[in-house]
Amino acid sequence: MNKYLRLVIKGTIILATLLLVGYAALVVYVSANKKFIINKFDSEIKSTVNGNVSYSDIKINFFQNFPKVSVVIHKVMIADSMFSQHQHPFFKSDKVVIQIGIPALFKKELAISKVKISNGSFYLFTDSSGYSNSYLEQLKKPASQKNDANKMQLESGTLENVNFIVVNEKNKSNYDVYAKKLQLSFDVKDESLNISTVALLFIHGIAFYEPDGVFLKEKTLEGKFDFQYNKLLQEILADSISVKIDGHPFKLSLQLALKKDAPEFDLKMETKNISYSSIKSLLSPKLSSALSVVNLDSKIDAEARARSAADGGKPLITARWNVKNAKLTTPFFKFNKATFSASYSSEGDTNKIGNGTKRKIEITNFSTD
Repeated sequence: MNKYLRLVIKGTIILATLLLVGYAALVVYVSANKKFIINKFDSEIKSTVNGNVSYSDIKINFFQNFPKVSVVIHKVMIADSMFSQHQHPFFKSDKVVIQIGIPALFKKELAISKVKISNGSFYLFTDSSGYSNSYLEQLKKPASQKNDANKMQLESGTLENVNFIVVNEKNKSNYDVYAKKLQLSFDVKDESLNISTVALLFIHGIAFYEPDGVFLKEKTLEGKFDFQYNKLLQEILADSISVKIDGHPFKLSLQLALKKDAPEFDLKMETKNISYSSIKSLLSPKLSSALSVVNLDSKIDAEARARSAADGGKPLITARWNVKNAKLTTPFFKFNKATFSASYSSEGDTNKIGNGTKRKIEITNFSTD
């Protein structure tokens, strides 16, 4: 056997042996300190979360993320002080797996690097009186972390089969999104948190204002994109991210201000070469019905924008689309090759955000053979 090959094999055996011995030592150490780790986790959770925390069990797992150590929490629930009346937990999950840093263990500290949440839900609500469980979004800072701001800093997170529901009875809005799989990687800056995402979502419905109906009902959204959270302004920003909605490519931009009692948002969507029927399927039944007075047989380019009202009432919704050489059918006329631009607005004044109920559709630059 070649002497160099023998050296490689020998080195590999030595390295594997050292790794096994080291991991065996870690298993022995963690096993000996299992009670401390579990009690420490229990204490950290209950001193960090602004709510009532319950779970069925906490276990140490050496093999789920080998060679790292994980803490597995079963049947987790976080509820607000009014839970006995409304029966909606802020958070629940069948299983939460938390990966902890090995070097910190030997200092009897908990350094959380990764979290995986499975089969759960987040439920954020505001009732008609204005009471909200949103205070649970803010974490308390345990005394043990006051001098170590980075100890609990996450590197990444994964959510599988987790539902996100935001209900505001006062402003009559409702958002319901199911994360089949959502992978998040975090890059922490001084004033911002940059988040890289791989998402497969199922949107049950987005109701900016429930009396006006639900948008994106039962639609899939998938993509790989980045967005940013500004810590000082408490804003989420996403600029021209690429996603697929029901398999068709879209560009989305979002500005979401969370600091106020009634969050303000500005959502923009644009796409090209999409069928008129597909566009209508993304809209509320009321708006889809309004657009169904005409029929188009060709692909179109379209963009839409939804902005919240300053006082939390009806949002302003606008849309524009361009049509070229399409067969256009209306209740009164038929055109074989129609070219035009069209726009829709939920308000008479597209520069105003308010509670009016005016809607209008305009067609410009119309031509036909």
